Amino acid sequence: MSKEFCVEKLVEKLFEAIADEKPNHLPLQHVSREISVKLAGKRFLLVLDDVWTEDRIHWEQFMVHLKSGATGSSILLTTRSRRVAEAVDSTHTCDLPFLSEVDSWKVFQQSLGMSIKDLDPEFLQVGTEILKKCGGVPLAIKVLAGVLRGMKRINEWQLIRESNLLDVEDGEHRVSACLLLSYYHLPHHLKHCFTHCSIYVSKRLCNQQASFDFPMDSPWLCQTSKSNSTTRRCWTCLL
Repeated sequence: MSKEFCVEKLVEKLFEAIADEKPNHLPLQHVSREISVKLAGKRFLLVLDDVWTEDRIHWEQFMVHLKSGATGSSILLTTRSRRVAEAVDSTHTCDLPFLSEVDSWKVFQQSLGMSIKDLDPEFLQVGTEILKKCGGVPLAIKVLAGVLRGMKRINEWQLIRESNLLDVEDGEHRVSACLLLSYYHLPHHLKHCFTHCSIYVSKRLCNQQASFDFPMDSPWLCQTSKSNSTTRRCWTCLL
């Protein structure tokens, strides 16, 4: 879900999932009525992932569209904020713990693309210290492992370890710090490509072919080569 909680857009997505068709600019009242008819007397499980909205009024405006469901219906909601759980009056909350050191290493190895036994002792030592700065946050571990994967020299790993960007306390800022660090270590031409991709709406499915159609005078294309094959390689690196 987006950080910007729009009841109308969320109801339209709900309609699309339930009715298996797009609302096509139908009035909200009509969409809401169709949802009520489809859910009437039926139990449902609605999953809302990565929710940020703490406004009770917004939640009440959304929940009214689900009232026709049968007893036993549930909403599974994931969030990084306890205030969100309080805003929706959760009947049960589950606080997920941070990863243990063992599980952190498993995620690190998978994202790095190699086993611990394949690492030289000096890389292993530095990697252990970097991993501690991730604080057991899976996304932070995956991001940093992705950065390290392309680094073959020990001094490059040491620079990551010594970065003060990682000296944060809470998990949310730790993830942001890792993402920022990964951007800093992108090759120069990929930074230009990344900036272009940022014009797309957050979490919107991006048409890859449309992204290949850069203006031929784009600065980052001038530094590489003006061809779709180059653009595809840059796209793949960013993914």
